[in-house]
Amino acid sequence: MAQVTKTEQLNIDKVKRLTGQTTLGVVAKAINSIILVLVLWGLIPVSRLLFWLSAALSVSVIRLFLQLYLSETPPAGAGGFVGLQA
Repeated sequence: MAQVTKTEQLNIDKVKRLTGQTTLGVVAKAINSIILVLVLWGLIPVSRLLFWLSAALSVSVIRLFLQLYLSETPPAGAGGFVGLQA
């Protein structure tokens, strides 16, 4: 097992803290997007609302997949790819 320096460990901890709440944030955004569409229904053309909602939900799904992918990626010391570096 490769040894990790103190600075590298601090960077790993920073990334874990930044990404730790990603799932909750994405779910909250999706729920808020749906609520906003329901509130604006009848005030804005339906096609625009549905386009915006599909775009917002698509971004949320992409963020979740990226989070899952990056959380399974080995640390840089192990010879893997790290998506977020300081």
